[in-house]
Amino acid sequence: MAGSAHAAGITASTITSPAGNSYFFYDAGGASTTLFTATGTTTGTGDFDLNCYDGGGEVASLATDVTPDNGTFSVPISTSTLLAELGSDTCVLRAVPTGSTTDILPGVSTTFTGPTIAVSEKTESTTSSDALYNFGYSLSDFDGYMNFESPGQCGLDYGLLYASGTLAPSAQSFSCLGGLYDPDGEEDGNNFGGGITVDGVEALDSYAAWNLNKNHGTYPGYEGITLSETFNAGALTINDDEPILDCVPSYSNCTSFTPSGVQLDRTWQTADDGRVALQTDVFQSVDGAQHSIAVLEDDTVANVTPPGAAFDFPGSSGFQDYAENATVTLPSGPGTIYFKTDSSTPDAGDGTNPQGSITYTSAPNNGPVDFSYSDETSAYAEFVMPYARTIPAGGSVALRFGYSQDYALADVQTLAQTVLASFTPAVSIISPATGTTLTSSPVTVSGTASDAAGITSVDVNGQAATLGAGGTFSAPVALTPGASTITAVAADGDGITAQAQIAVTYTDPPVVTTGNASHLTTNSAVVAGTVNPESQATTYEVQYGTTTAYASHTAPVSVGSGSTAASITSTLNGLEANTAYDYRFVATNASATTYGAGLTLRTVKPSPTGLRTRVVPKTAKTFPYHYTIKGNLIRPRGITAGQGCSGRITITVKRGKRTIYTAHARISKSCYWKASVTLRRHRRVPGHGRLRITPSFGGNRALTALTAKPLTVHYR
Repeated sequence: MAGSAHAAGITASTITSPAGNSYFFYDAGGASTTLFTATGTTTGTGDFDLNCYDGGGEVASLATDVTPDNGTFSVPISTSTLLAELGSDTCVLRAVPTGSTTDILPGVSTTFTGPTIAVSEKTESTTSSDALYNFGYSLSDFDGYMNFESPGQCGLDYGLLYASGTLAPSAQSFSCLGGLYDPDGEEDGNNFGGGITVDGVEALDSYAAWNLNKNHGTYPGYEGITLSETFNAGALTINDDEPILDCVPSYSNCTSFTPSGVQLDRTWQTADDGRVALQTDVFQSVDGAQHSIAVLEDDTVANVTPPGAAFDFPGSSGFQDYAENATVTLPSGPGTIYFKTDSSTPDAGDGTNPQGSITYTSAPNNGPVDFSYSDETSAYAEFVMPYARTIPAGGSVALRFGYSQDYALADVQTLAQTVLASFTPAVSIISPATGTTLTSSPVTVSGTASDAAGITSVDVNGQAATLGAGGTFSAPVALTPGASTITAVAADGDGITAQAQIAVTYTDPPVVTTGNASHLTTNSAVVAGTVNPESQATTYEVQYGTTTAYASHTAPVSVGSGSTAASITSTLNGLEANTAYDYRFVATNASATTYGAGLTLRTVKPSPTGLRTRVVPKTAKTFPYHYTIKGNLIRPRGITAGQGCSGRITITVKRGKRTIYTAHARISKSCYWKASVTLRRHRRVPGHGRLRITPSFGGNRALTALTAKPLTVHYR
């Protein structure tokens, strides 16, 4: 309503906080708190009122007779004030002269400026014993408004749109979407029952059961709703969990309630600033038994009379009116029903009458879509979508829907496509990571897939994956050399699929073998092997050491890029004598590093530097002939007395080519030894002559054997 401000008072104002397009949410049943504080500046003198102006001409007075402090103000706004004066709404905050009757609509040019805010509200309805039987969420966003109630009451109860800039509200778009009741039963005074049966018995959600209580008295066994929500920047998520109850002894003669063994967990999620709502109904077996359910999904849209609403069903020839009790059989699979609240609305929209969509992930399977009210004189057009499902023992099934509203049909169609895409399974490949270079085939591909309707299968490159707990899956996938794409396709219980892809590269690693060692010395060895480069430039080296930690390695050597095994050798130098070494060949190309089998070699022992020997006497003159042979073992460098001074010396005595005597001596700790030879038989040493005496070292743990040069002695 037009008017004028008081002549004496502020002449301009600016609200600086809250910021423009701020969202707020409060619980009407909660304790009063400050939801926001309006701060800003004024020009001129006098008090002001803090009002919120919506696009429909409504004005909510949030504070009156506020006195600025030197042209500034800070006014806290409590939830109790909002509950009393505003409820939920999308409106423009303005500080105006006290008592002003000017209706400053959003979008109007004025000196009293402020932010557009969207305030949403939650209410709850409880029984005398505080059991929750219904709720209301009034969601005000900047593009649209939606109201949510319990399934048995209405579901998505109301919708409309706001014009950009002016916030002018549209006509109503829908009245009840996702209701869980039989409208024919409602007409018959059946108290909203008949929306669900469990195992062939009519059952009740919390609201329908409360209705019986309300009308016929309090029945024992009643259970209410468990409710929670999150709100973030205008997006609302509602979690509504409620038992499905059976009447005892029957629905028509109910005296008490008992659990049916099924629980409904309904989730609402809003998007696109009040233009989209997603509904997920999960029916769970909570008693560990299998259950069959039949569900009537009731949908009601506003009906501009005349000419009435029009619907475009999948498989139909376009928008048309449907008479009361008309039926429509939908094609199987997911789809979208488009509607116009006014059938004469052009596809491009008229800015007044909304157009909308009802998207489903699975067509009704328990009968056709059935219209209840389609009379052009009625305010609403209503139909039900009948579903039948079997809940596995201890498991769950899901029904999912999405609702969209906008002015232009093309915009509604875009929203509906986004809605349907949001119901696709979530699938991801965890291993291998994309971009990985793989060197073995087949590779085990693993990941996760999840969906409210359950995952029925995952195929990985056409191979059926094994499904595990927690939505995991795995499948072996054979690869061919080069770049490959791995695709995992997950299907949910509604037959909707989604895929995840990764790119990997498969290359053959080099093939390497480790061969035996040869040419062993005290400090070196030659080792052999083979390498197949698998057509890639490849190098090889030898890793070696006194343990399998392989502390040393040779320099890399190129073996080319052939495709057959090539013989290779490598010399290991600087080794310790008489030491065991572990060694293996290692080959590397762009694909990978491959390790040959580990083998062991042992370097040889060093020889003594010499055997010093003396024989006394040089000539024996008295029979029996007696000789004393003594000497010492000369150790090589690096061998201590403790290591090398042990073992036995063997002394052989020959006359001509015949050995006539053998003696032995032990080597002392100082490496000396001594032996005696007495020849007592004449026939071995007849007459006179000469003998050759040869000492030999038999070796020990540190040194190899050594035979000294023979010494010549005489006898006569």
